[in-house]
Amino acid sequence: MIIGPSNRAYHLKGLCEEDCWALFRKRAFPDQLEEENHPNLVVVGKELVKKCRGLPLAAKVLGGLMRFKKEETDWLHVQNSDLWNLRHYRHGVFPALLVSYLHFPAHLKHCFVFCSIFPKNQEFERKTIIHMWMAHGFILSDGESKVLEDIGNEYFNELLWMSVFEEIKECEGGPVRGYKTNETFYNLARFMGGKELLVLEQGLGQNSVRQVRHASVLPEYSYRPPLIPEALCLSKHLRTLLVFSEGGLPTAPSHIFSSFVYLRVLKLSGCHTELPASVVELSLLRYLDLSNSHFHSLPSGISSLCSLQVLNLHGCYNLKVLPPLSRITGLRHLEISGCEALTEIPYGIRNLVYLQTLPIYIVPKNLPQFRVKDLRFKNLQLNIQTDSQLIEKIELGSLYELQHLDLRGGLKIKHLEHVRDVEEAKAANLIRANAARFQEKASLPGPAGPSDPEDPEACASASDPHFASETMASLEPHKNLKNLFVVGMCGSSHSWTSLLKSLHMEGMSKITFIGEEFYGDDVTVISFPSLQELFMGDFASLREWSSPDGKETFPKFSKLNLRNCQNLVSFPSFMPLKHLELHNCNSAILTCMEELSQLKTLVIDRFPELISIPENLLRDKPHLECLKISSCPKLQSLFPEFSGLNSLRSLTIRWCEELQMLPQGFQNLTGLESLEISDCHSLITLSEKVIGHLRSLQTLSIENCSSLTSISIGSQHLTSLEYLAIMYCPSLAAFPDNPEHLSALKSLAIISCPLIEFLPDGIKNAIALRSLEIHSCPRMTELPEWLGNFAALRTLAISDCQNLKTLPIAIRRLSQLQHLSIQDCPRLQARCQEDRGEDWWKISHVPYRYIATTNLD
Repeated sequence: MIIGPSNRAYHLKGLCEEDCWALFRKRAFPDQLEEENHPNLVVVGKELVKKCRGLPLAAKVLGGLMRFKKEETDWLHVQNSDLWNLRHYRHGVFPALLVSYLHFPAHLKHCFVFCSIFPKNQEFERKTIIHMWMAHGFILSDGESKVLEDIGNEYFNELLWMSVFEEIKECEGGPVRGYKTNETFYNLARFMGGKELLVLEQGLGQNSVRQVRHASVLPEYSYRPPLIPEALCLSKHLRTLLVFSEGGLPTAPSHIFSSFVYLRVLKLSGCHTELPASVVELSLLRYLDLSNSHFHSLPSGISSLCSLQVLNLHGCYNLKVLPPLSRITGLRHLEISGCEALTEIPYGIRNLVYLQTLPIYIVPKNLPQFRVKDLRFKNLQLNIQTDSQLIEKIELGSLYELQHLDLRGGLKIKHLEHVRDVEEAKAANLIRANAARFQEKASLPGPAGPSDPEDPEACASASDPHFASETMASLEPHKNLKNLFVVGMCGSSHSWTSLLKSLHMEGMSKITFIGEEFYGDDVTVISFPSLQELFMGDFASLREWSSPDGKETFPKFSKLNLRNCQNLVSFPSFMPLKHLELHNCNSAILTCMEELSQLKTLVIDRFPELISIPENLLRDKPHLECLKISSCPKLQSLFPEFSGLNSLRSLTIRWCEELQMLPQGFQNLTGLESLEISDCHSLITLSEKVIGHLRSLQTLSIENCSSLTSISIGSQHLTSLEYLAIMYCPSLAAFPDNPEHLSALKSLAIISCPLIEFLPDGIKNAIALRSLEIHSCPRMTELPEWLGNFAALRTLAISDCQNLKTLPIAIRRLSQLQHLSIQDCPRLQARCQEDRGEDWWKISHVPYRYIATTNLD
């Protein structure tokens, strides 16, 4: 069922049996020959499809499951399961999911249930979940040469094929950004996990924790640290603790980690001060995530965590030194990218023979001692960077020693522009770098910035393109190479580029023109036949990029990212281009885009001189789905008409300080689902004529618009709006008027709007509301009694509303309310204190409560 305009309900019919079979067959028999060779399985499969009752998810899940079963008896076992006749779930998708789960291989069941430790709809990376599975021993060795990470990747792909996981992309057809667990499968996983799984949002309530083995703790809202309740110490068999924090060190008793003696996985990212010392007592810990933390050092006791397999310190930019790691002999992944203050390679690192991830920055004092072959690693992803003036102290020919490594993820070597001998480059010959594993990416960077014109030897490649071309050709990588990063090295196309799918070129500050030489001399050969993505950055002198005459180029090209090309005024019209990002480029380049009719994504970022958007920029862009305009400080007007953009789903406008109004043509964006406006300090009003007709709009976010005084969302058109956030708008004196028809609204946030005094009566009709946040509204003195109309409300958070004194009696009627937080509201906090506050009886039924303590003078 879906709800349409005027609250009219539409009951959707299931798929016809033929369409349902098509979905099932696509998953169960990806190879047509396989279907033809197993006619008996086809017969059983069509009977299974009947049990799906036209539900697409059921057909996809069952098809994905049966793909891995080749015996007819296995198919019949699924068909004849008693679970299809569950009385309470007979007509839903649950039986199909439950049957599928019970027929998962044993190793997948553990992996599947564990995924529900993440909050619902939480995005995660593939490698993160695989590393956590490894830490718990869910991934079983096959006794062959495969490493556990590869086996875990196969597990992940099986669950992805069965629709357990969903890909998250910036837009349709774009690259995969991450994954999340399908919501229906998530509910099943939580059901199967029972009392062993716990997801906390401020407070334990009445939950028993003694049986909990896997717990995650969430902050109520991103700007406040989460609270790790001391009662969690009763979970003596806790194996996993994930703390999701963006606002500082989690609040917890100092000794709490010493209670978790069986802990295998600990995520404590975002620490603002220092790591709790009790962490070093976790002798069984295998996965430790301290990424994006602010501490300067780690406790020396980290060296005693001998079971550790993964240590994630990504983004710890204050971290100056690592403790000795030689005792952690099983360490497989040491992530220190973004640790800019680190001054040396950790002592004893060469003893970690199982290491697979290690970004290395070679500092001057380590240069004389550094030899690649001494590392003795296998399956390593290696990232070598050095000071640009000292590259000559490492013989490039020693890269021949990479044959001693089993390069797994990739290779990055910086400052190759200082190579002065082509023969030395030939000696490196990256094709010898254990090619069986060298399958992903390589990077051959030079300087990050322009060369010194006073130093004639500073960049041989910049002054001699022929020398650069010879050097590049001499570094011929293996044929399996798919991604290449080139920084600071100019030169022409090479024969070994034909298989590249991704090319990254950066720091070629001397180049002024890209022409025929870039595409190769032979007009009969297609240039870059496999290339899909191209990044070009820091081409400070580049003015023109031309197309070759009579030569086919980039037949599979779909994504172009130009960054810091301030003088570039033209580039070829790559007809198949679907994704285009322009960062800190010349405004004139926007006139080259009229022929890009296949565009799906367009990003315009950091155009400091752009005053207006060219009228023809978005003409004939019927496939455009995502448009982002940001950091254009002089931009005063957008294109007046938005007609023809029927596919546009997402529009973001940020940091356009001179933009005063949005054009009335906005009303033509009838397919728009997400609109985000932030840091537009000259924007005064959003009228109904502008946004009131966006009938498909689901998300509206308005943030940090200091001059905004009024918002009119219309009286009847925004019937699809589910998420509304108004934040940091100090001049906004009233909540948007005419909100009576926000029947689909699920989340409402009003943050730091100091002039707003009350919620308008029209909001009371938002009966689907599940989350309400009110923060930093000092003039708000009361909440209305009709708050009790929000029968679906699950989360209510109030903070920094100094004049709010009491809660309405109607809050007692909110039977679905699960989470209540009151902070920085001294009078209200005093009335809500447990067992003694005057308003305690109104909120005592809420399972998870966080009422900050306060001292009133």
